[in-house]
Amino acid sequence: MNRTIVGRLGAVVVTGALALPLVLGPVGAPAVEAANPRLTLIGTARYTVQPDKHRVHVAVDLVATNRAQETISTKFVYDHANLAVLPGTTGFRATDGSTKVGVSVASRSSASTLLSIHFAKRLSSGTSTTLHLDFELPDPGGSPARSVRVGPSLVAFPVWAFGSPGVAGSSVSIRFPSGYQVSVGAGKLGKPTTTPDGSTTLSTGNLADPFSLSGYVLADRPGAFIETPLEVTLPSGTARFTIRAWRDDPAWAKKAASILRKALPALAVTIGLPYPRTGTIAVEESVARAIDGQAGLYDPSTATIRLAYTAEPAVVLHEAAHLWFDGSTFADRWIVEGLASYAAQGAAAQLELSDGGGAATDGSGAAAPGPAFPLNGWTAEPGRGAAAHEAYGYTTSADLIRLIVGRIRPDGLRAVLVAATNRPTGDRVDWRGFLDLIQTEAGVDATDLWRTWVARPEDAALLDARMLANFQNTQLLDQAGGWKLPTVIAEDLRAWRFDEATAAMADARANLSARDDLAVASAVAGLDLPPNLKAAFESGDPDATTAEASIERAIVDQIVVAQAAGAEASNSWLVRFGLLGQDPIAELAAARSAFKTGDLSAAQARAIGAREAWAGAPDLGGLRLRTLGAFGLIVALVVLLLATRARRRPRRSAADYESELG
Repeated sequence: MNRTIVGRLGAVVVTGALALPLVLGPVGAPAVEAANPRLTLIGTARYTVQPDKHRVHVAVDLVATNRAQETISTKFVYDHANLAVLPGTTGFRATDGSTKVGVSVASRSSASTLLSIHFAKRLSSGTSTTLHLDFELPDPGGSPARSVRVGPSLVAFPVWAFGSPGVAGSSVSIRFPSGYQVSVGAGKLGKPTTTPDGSTTLSTGNLADPFSLSGYVLADRPGAFIETPLEVTLPSGTARFTIRAWRDDPAWAKKAASILRKALPALAVTIGLPYPRTGTIAVEESVARAIDGQAGLYDPSTATIRLAYTAEPAVVLHEAAHLWFDGSTFADRWIVEGLASYAAQGAAAQLELSDGGGAATDGSGAAAPGPAFPLNGWTAEPGRGAAAHEAYGYTTSADLIRLIVGRIRPDGLRAVLVAATNRPTGDRVDWRGFLDLIQTEAGVDATDLWRTWVARPEDAALLDARMLANFQNTQLLDQAGGWKLPTVIAEDLRAWRFDEATAAMADARANLSARDDLAVASAVAGLDLPPNLKAAFESGDPDATTAEASIERAIVDQIVVAQAAGAEASNSWLVRFGLLGQDPIAELAAARSAFKTGDLSAAQARAIGAREAWAGAPDLGGLRLRTLGAFGLIVALVVLLLATRARRRPRRSAADYESELG
């Protein structure tokens, strides 16, 4: 009876047995127990990488032992053993000792190839034999992402151990030619060691269970690239690339170029911003180990996109999106990666490709509950965090961007991106600035999303302070009534300096109250406010604004006093006489006009002049009257004196005059 025991990526052993009763004819043997097989195999496997032949040669020494216990009536003998080896293998050859024995393929599947290996002679209970099996694991060619690749630039293939499940003693060793950098992608295969001839080996040592090994090895050897230029025409310009593929992998270059030709226009439509690069971008084939375990990585410092040879189209889309989102505009990793993922997924939808990414949402689009960590804590360099940590960061940041776009719509996101791009060079947008831009450019408050997905516990107080400061700023804008708030307030709010912003708003609020009081007083006096106070307020100098308000209020009061003096002034002839040569009404009008235009010195002087003119008119009129009376009296006295002297002087004759003349 045959029984098949299947293990994941492990050897499968099926033993063929004959049960021979001593008296009766042949009867079927009982089923082989997996945990305690009657026929056990212990395999020593040696994998030899042959890049020039594009294959791996596998040699396995198998010790087969019949552990069945005979009974009085039954003997157990075996004439063959079934062994599962890797799928896609060929060229099977076997010997039992020095005798060539038959080996055939019992069945093939995508998971394994089942071999039947015959013994040179039947194996009795308690005896062993040594089998030697050779076969090839060839590189089938085709897709760059195929699981078996054996060539001058890259070697990658799965590794199995061979033996009976649960039986200790099997081992594996792998030999690579010199020049390869070897790494273990999966399985406990030990550390690479270099032999005297320069080759590299890996070895498991004896395994407690051959089925415990599920290995995969990867090795690359530096070599010349074949460079292929590529130009993709976009509405905003031409994107230029150099595709750098391994010399022995032309299929990868064709695949990468084909994806980029389709990806760039689709990304440009999704993002809605001009293509930002003027130089040539290198797109280089690589292995994941060389790019921190990532499937792809864009390095803006060298203008190079490095893609693992196994990278799916979604990875190419994501890394191409980094040509727009490279960390120069946005500072936080989750924003950069989230925007790149959003753009890549949008482009994938246009191209009807799988976006290749998970999602933290359910069918309703609501975010999955309980983030594993706040996105502000996702600060590890790409590929250096634990796999689950990295996966959560990528998935959740992409999903959060989708939630944001669901609220602000693609046009809102485009407005945010344009505003962020137009900031001064070096002024990168972090998580705080991103939240502010969503509010200022798209008119949406996303604080609740930040509390749920972004903020660390120590960030919560900042969000509270921001909410209060923004509320106070809204109230202040209403109070300003069209006046621009001092720029220092917006600068403090943008920098999240909420203590400073609150203090500046308190100063502004006090100055606006002074303005309102001044406006009431001016309106009562029939005056128009000058532009001085508004200019001082908007300049952001609270002390100068306070001083200006005080000065203007003092002048308003002086004009009011002058107006009161005019209203109280008598219309008597004495006052009119005192005002001769003065026009306080014109002076007051000039004061009002000077105040309106902001010539405060002139307004003050004119108001004082008008008030003093009215106030001093009665006294001046009396003074003038007294002066006029005194002058009249003096004139009268002079006239009288002259008249008196004229009467006292004697008359003189003509003879007297002649005598004096003679």
